[in-house]
Amino acid sequence: MIEGFLGSERFEIKVRLEGDQLLGRVGGALMARDVKLALTPTGVTGRVGGANGFDLRLSLEGGELIGFIGNDPISLRGVDTVVGALGDGFSSLEFGARQSGTRLNGSIGGLLGKPFAVELGEAPGWLGALVVLAAFYALEKHKNLN
Repeated sequence: MIEGFLGSERFEIKVRLEGDQLLGRVGGALMARDVKLALTPTGVTGRVGGANGFDLRLSLEGGELIGFIGNDPISLRGVDTVVGALGDGFSSLEFGARQSGTRLNGSIGGLLGKPFAVELGEAPGWLGALVVLAAFYALEKHKNLN
């Protein structure tokens, strides 16, 4: 189970790893968004936010996960220390996370951005980082999803 919070609002993250799928919800009772992602040998695909949500399509290229969340480009690199970016140009947000034991802590948007902390359980840090970015995108970038 990947479980924790995002931002000072403490948006809830609860996603479980079942075989090659990540299933769960982010956002808590009032702003809940479903998460359903499939892990493949070459990347990650799926949907966050249910029928009215957004697609996530990432492929493994040269040690990085590269692709899109919704219409925004994303890149992630690293396993225990994960860095990357969401978006491009002036609207790009930096991402940084560090795993310590089974805990992953970091921030989206640099020092003044959204802090997060998740308990990873058996999951690797990069998987927790991906879940946090998907949660951020669903809850912050697309608040009008139903």
